Amino acid sequence: EMPAKGLWSKLNKLNKFNRQDLFAVFKSSPLHQHKVTVGDLVQCERLHDREAGEKVVFGTVLLVGSKQFTIIGKPTVPYAKVKATIEQQ
Repeated sequence: EMPAKGLWSKLNKLNKFNRQDLFAVFKSSPLHQHKVTVGDLVQCERLHDREAGEKVVFGTVLLVGSKQFTIIGKPTVPYAKVKATIEQQ
């Protein structure tokens, strides 16, 4: 079995996927999950102590995939992150 970090480096070396084609399912709170791709606008609950224009990183990624592959977390996908910018609070 390959360690998670090795999996990501192997996928990067293959260059058989474009980050634009990836999607992810992440948790923004204990109750809310969102499926996103690059450039999506997501409406979610208010994020405490955050202001419009701030960058935020969601580290609870449950699934990452594309047309070629799917990585399902047990319970989360190691080293996967969803980066976002808060547009409005």
